[in-house]
Amino acid sequence: MESEGEEDFSQWRSEQNRKQKKAGGWQNMGLDHTVFKGIERKGYRQPTPIQRKTIPCVLDGKDVVAMSRTGSGKTAAFVIPMLHKLKRRETAGIRALLVSPTRELALQTFKVVKELGKFTGLRCAVLVGGDLIEEQFAAIHENPDILIATPGRLLHVVVEMNLRLSRVQLVVFDEADRLFEMGFQDQLIETLKRIPEGRQTLLFSATLPKLLVDFAKAGLSDPMLIRLDVDEKISDKLSMVFLLCRCDQKLAVLLSLCRQMDRERKQTLVFCATMKHVEYVAGILNRAGVSNAFIYSQLDAAARKQNMQRFAERKCNILVVTDVAARGVDIPLLDTVINLHFPSKSKLFVHRAGRVARAGRSGTAISLIASDELPYMTDLFLFLSKPIIFSRDDDKYQENVTLIGRVPESITNLEADFFTSIHDSDAEMTIFELNVATKAEPAAVMKAKRREHESRIRQVAEEKAKQKEDIEKDRKEAAQESNMKKRAETMLQQADEKDIEEAFAVTVGSGKKRKAKASNAEKKLNSREEMKKRDKEFHFVPYASSDYQSEKQLALQKTDFAKQAEGAVVDLIADEEDGLRKQNNVRRWDRKKKKFVGTSEEEQVKKIRTEEGTWFEFKKLTFVKMNI
Repeated sequence: MESEGEEDFSQWRSEQNRKQKKAGGWQNMGLDHTVFKGIERKGYRQPTPIQRKTIPCVLDGKDVVAMSRTGSGKTAAFVIPMLHKLKRRETAGIRALLVSPTRELALQTFKVVKELGKFTGLRCAVLVGGDLIEEQFAAIHENPDILIATPGRLLHVVVEMNLRLSRVQLVVFDEADRLFEMGFQDQLIETLKRIPEGRQTLLFSATLPKLLVDFAKAGLSDPMLIRLDVDEKISDKLSMVFLLCRCDQKLAVLLSLCRQMDRERKQTLVFCATMKHVEYVAGILNRAGVSNAFIYSQLDAAARKQNMQRFAERKCNILVVTDVAARGVDIPLLDTVINLHFPSKSKLFVHRAGRVARAGRSGTAISLIASDELPYMTDLFLFLSKPIIFSRDDDKYQENVTLIGRVPESITNLEADFFTSIHDSDAEMTIFELNVATKAEPAAVMKAKRREHESRIRQVAEEKAKQKEDIEKDRKEAAQESNMKKRAETMLQQADEKDIEEAFAVTVGSGKKRKAKASNAEKKLNSREEMKKRDKEFHFVPYASSDYQSEKQLALQKTDFAKQAEGAVVDLIADEEDGLRKQNNVRRWDRKKKKFVGTSEEEQVKKIRTEEGTWFEFKKLTFVKMNI
């Protein structure tokens, strides 16, 4: 800890930095000269609103939970006060910990820390999955002041090295809502147990709920809640376009848009639902002659870095991604975002669209919407508090007006011809063939097999067509016979009803009058009940807070798919004498456990016991052992 003299000197220096400075500027915050030089070198002239609100609170040592729209400068809002508090290089150990949900976001934060802290002398290390763990062990042995990491790799290194985090003064959770939704609670809690309770905790994201109960496990102490842009969750310079089309037309529309963006040299992100869709779309674009790159979570780390670098250097204008690139990734001069699959959560749309229209620039977000995605679009408009307006044929495109339109048939027909030409030239084209070169051996083998059995395939298709015709003919004949039977039955029934009415008119007449009176009384009672129901519905005033829809979409998704899958497992066991005897005979005696166990060779999930006595699942990786 610093001595009293050092604390007084730092306070006096901050006060001197504040004197005779322009109000609302960086100098008015009392930052150190080394930090201020890094800010000037970076080119930040004035702090953004989120930076003006959060930096003084962080400098005062308070826990902060901050929300602001994408591209508003949240990374600098926690990096700048962190650099100011750490001041200079120390070899005692890690003093600040930054946790990010994805590899790309962690590397981007690392780059910002290196640029802003260039003149401070502080050392920073980054731990992400996919890199050599031996190099990361070596980086930890250099005792960095700042550690940036993803949760899984952080906990792995902490456990393997028995890393002590007792010197940590500041913990930052970037994109906090995503961290607590991805199932990292156990890893984060185990890591936080190794950090002193007197630490300062910061939570930042573009979409945070008003209730902080979900973040109680982060160890917040009397936090300051700062929520900006609650009403305007997206940039006012973002132009949103919603195009209605059939599900089978989406690829044709996407291909037309990508051709146009490539001609106009506009940097474009295409968001897909899964990595299989990413590979398929990338293959189609390659066949169409549109240069592109793609990124998804299962892609090799070196390939992800290479593809991102190609796109950033403008060697290609189209980047096809999953939601791994939806949060925090800042690609400069990005022009357009295209949603091939509309997101199910409104806040995910905010993160996707937030890749454009950053730092005062304009941008466009184009969404292709099928009929089954209309409820998601409705939730988005409720979340953004925008009216749903459908365009007319004579309406013209305006950047400041959000309209919902349909795709012209001429565009889909033109691109549909391209798809049919591909399929005609390549017979039955598969996803596998789309993603390999035409000269590749597997593709050539598959095509040769198709040509060999082409006559048999045609013969089977003709037989199926004949069978369909016979079935359709039989169905029509059966329908005609059933219609004739129904007509005859109705005629007989009407004749029987007339005879019954004439035969029993005299004997049942008095009973009919009594029944008529009773039915009138019942009708009166029913009408009174209906009147009461109508009155209740008319006078009932349903209550919902003005921000109900907004907070509903911002709330954390607490459903854990892994736990749901475990609960859906059904174990089939025998329920008869012979079956139970056979099942017991299958078991074997375990000498270590001193009991009979099953003979299944399934891989057991390894668990590790920590110093506090808690158990958690852990998968050990191979690494070179180092002396600590």
